[in-house]
Amino acid sequence: MLRDWLQHLPHRQAWYAGFVLLLAIVVLGFLQYLFGGSAEWGSVEGDHYFLGNKFGPPVEVSAFAYWLSVCALWFARLTAAWLFVVVLAYSVRRRRRS
Repeated sequence: MLRDWLQHLPHRQAWYAGFVLLLAIVVLGFLQYLFGGSAEWGSVEGDHYFLGNKFGPPVEVSAFAYWLSVCALWFARLTAAWLFVVVLAYSVRRRRRS
């Protein structure tokens, strides 16, 4: 039923990109909550991995936790870029039809 509904949606790629962006943001937020920091402000110093906060001290985490946060962060960024390109392409295509 969900698949049929998605196939009949106009601008299906934008809906997919929006859903994946939402999922990426939720995963990134969950990882930030779980590990107490973000890879956006994190660092690697030798064999020590840190997730940082804007206002607090960095938290040392395992390499797996650090790279999982890095992957989720880049997944969110790439998905946001994909959503931007899809919406931009749709608006250009729609303008040319008019």
